[in-house]
Amino acid sequence: MIDKYVRKLEVNLASLPSKVSVEVALRLYDLGFTVVPIKLIREGDRWKKVPMVEGWPELAEEQDRRDVETYYWNVDGVAILTGVKLRGTDYYVGALDFDDERAFRRSLFEFPASYIERTPRGGFHVIYLTRKKPKYEQYRLPGQRGEVFSVLGETENGKPKLCVIYPTRHYRVINPIPLRVIDDLNKVARKVAEKLNLYTPEPEITMAVPLTLEQEMRYALRRQRIQKVNPRQIFEKIKPYLDIARESSNYYAIHCPFHPPDAHPSFAIYKNTWLGVDFHDMKVYTMKELLRALRKMGVIKGVV
Repeated sequence: MIDKYVRKLEVNLASLPSKVSVEVALRLYDLGFTVVPIKLIREGDRWKKVPMVEGWPELAEEQDRRDVETYYWNVDGVAILTGVKLRGTDYYVGALDFDDERAFRRSLFEFPASYIERTPRGGFHVIYLTRKKPKYEQYRLPGQRGEVFSVLGETENGKPKLCVIYPTRHYRVINPIPLRVIDDLNKVARKVAEKLNLYTPEPEITMAVPLTLEQEMRYALRRQRIQKVNPRQIFEKIKPYLDIARESSNYYAIHCPFHPPDAHPSFAIYKNTWLGVDFHDMKVYTMKELLRALRKMGVIKGVV
């Protein structure tokens, strides 16, 4: 539901005059947007969008109305910054940017209705106000360079992204309604990507549905990648503290340190993944987690 402030604000880009001018730029500025003049350069079947203000990413910090008045506006287009707050509100500006028309039409009912524009190459911009800061994401088909769609928002290095909008040359309004307020644009994008087979959601973990050993090991491998350590090196350090019953080409069979006495070795460390499995409770350890657990038990003391 759009809150009262945004209803009163009437953030409606469709009401802009049909030609880029300083008046259009000031109207956008007064609505709360950070604006940049754009020059379009034709390159084959593509349009290159060139910002006409140097250092435009820094405008996200503060843009003065007088600066907007001094920009050169006898240009092809105007862009707004995404991933930044609409000035004077607690809402961020974000957009879904579709390059693929078929993907747009297939996913039309997966995202909330909002203001939509058609781009020169047949793509679409769906522009929103969001409570959570939108993050720049790209969704592609496996093995293909071109993106299907993206989320326009803040980049990984904390910079905004430009969204070229009407009345830029060759842009036209498709759905002339006020900008919709949503909670999380990236969450909406994941729903769209799932519909287009570009994203597979993580399975929900609940106490009622225990994970299989395969799932546990898959999650442990992800943790291990995040931990950014060499698991084999850690294993070599803790190996002297383990009661190893036997070694095969694939794994070590170990008397479980967490469930003594363990006459029949019920703990294994696999050499292909360097993950440890306690077969008493099917708990899976990365080597870093195993080192931490052994220290907590007092099996290992001091620096290893």
